[in-house]
Amino acid sequence: MADPKTDDFRLERNGSELTVVFTPTGATYTFPANQAEPNEPTAEQEQRVDTGGYAEADVRKMAVSLAALAHQRPAERGA
Repeated sequence: MADPKTDDFRLERNGSELTVVFTPTGATYTFPANQAEPNEPTAEQEQRVDTGGYAEADVRKMAVSLAALAHQRPAERGA
């Protein structure tokens, strides 16, 4: 199985939600935009995540990591 890379993801902010899209398959992981430290994405119960040969746990873990980075304030990122 291939390992997901940060370049395989796109972040979209829409009002009160932050969506992390796994671009190879279009799988989406949605987080509340105001959540201090994202840990688990919200999803419709019937939503099935297609990770296209990537380990779903690895894709989810990377999505959570990227959402956490997006939630940091600029000063925390060293800007």
